[in-house]
Amino acid sequence: MNTLLRTIFSLVLWLSCVSRCLAGENGLLIIHVDLMTLNNQGGQTDHIDSADHYGLLNLNTRRSYDFSVFSSHRVDVEEVEEGIYCLASASFANVYVTYCREPYFKVVAGHVNNAGVWRLGYSLYDRSSTLIFGAKDLDEVLARAKTYDKDLLQRYGMKVNP
Repeated sequence: MNTLLRTIFSLVLWLSCVSRCLAGENGLLIIHVDLMTLNNQGGQTDHIDSADHYGLLNLNTRRSYDFSVFSSHRVDVEEVEEGIYCLASASFANVYVTYCREPYFKVVAGHVNNAGVWRLGYSLYDRSSTLIFGAKDLDEVLARAKTYDKDLLQRYGMKVNP
């Protein structure tokens, strides 16, 4: 009987470890992604659209995430597994841009992770894309998340004023 109980207990512990290790534990990611049209020489313009969709790739597990952004404040708050990430893609209307190059950002399980504002530039002329900037305006992004996503932030231990 003791052997059976020890075996069951060991199996339960092993399964809980395996499921955590395989599935990863989640962290909360705050991010804003937008797109800038580039001119025919590849230079920046004033035409900026917030992304309707964006994709992330966890470089540790190769798991990809695709998110739709429905909020009018355009800061997206999502639960993702811990790891090192790249901004893999973004889209607005009929424009789809791929990227997934440095700089990368890290998501730590059990914490709020602020990736800030990311802007990808795209050319309608040669269909190229480039990073204009990443991880910018962290305070502004966090302030907007605190306004619109209080419950999720509090669930991850962040104090948010009512």
